[in-house]
This record gives sequence, structure tokens and C-alpha cells, in this order.
Amino acid sequence: MHKRVILSVEEDDAAFQLLKAAFEEAQPEAQLFRATDGEQALAFLRREESFAQVPKPDLILLNVNPPSKSGLDVLAEIASNESLRSIKVVVMTPSPLQGDREKYLALGAQDLLNKPAKFEELVVAVRSASAKASGS
Repeated sequence: MHKRVILSVEEDDAAFQLLKAAFEEAQPEAQLFRATDGEQALAFLRREESFAQVPKPDLILLNVNPPSKSGLDVLAEIASNESLRSIKVVVMTPSPLQGDREKYLALGAQDLLNKPAKFEELVVAVRSASAKASGS
């Protein structure tokens, strides 16, 4: 069976550790990778330099405001690249504004999820994001 590959674009160490723990509970079979900023996420997706051997992700959990390149810019580059366009993207944001939601969805994001404050809510969000990536 294919091991699901998830790329988290998250600069905050504590937030990533919480996300990692949520994946261990909600999707222990998933392989979770991390990019700490928008440029690193794109290098990962293009398999540049130290990322030459990484697998193509099935799902990207994109922080709305990663350093070096905005979430909108990252999503626009994914949408413009035919080999990346098929990757499911779920944008994680502390408080999505309706206008932002429409922009992200127009660029191909499957959904925007609130970044939950509680671990239990994060586990539910991880399950929801994974279900969206599976198309269910």
C-alpha cells in the first residue's frame, strides 16, 4: 500500500511538533515532511538540491503566511506547474477571511482550515485535510 506523503509548510517549531503528534494519532502510516518557508517548500516540490530524493507529496498543508514567500505565491506557483498541479493543498490559517478563502480556492486549494488551538481539534483537522486529499 502507498504510504501517504504529506508536506507541512510551517515555520513555527511548536506548531509543527503539535501537527506531527496529530498525524501520529490520526494517520500513523503517513510520512510527514516539513518545509520552514515558502522558498524551501518550492525547492522540495521541485526536488532541488538537498530535496532531490524526496517523494512527491500527496498533500500539502500550507501555512497561510510562511516566511520568504506568501502562501498565495506558493499556491500560484503550484497551480502554474503542470507536474505539481495534481497535489492536493489545504491552507492552514488562524482566521480565514472570506476574500482570502476565495483567492486560495481560485488558485486550486481544496480547502482552508482554521489552525486549531487544541490538540483534539488539530487531530480532527488532520483527518479532515487527509479526507479532502483522498477525494472523499
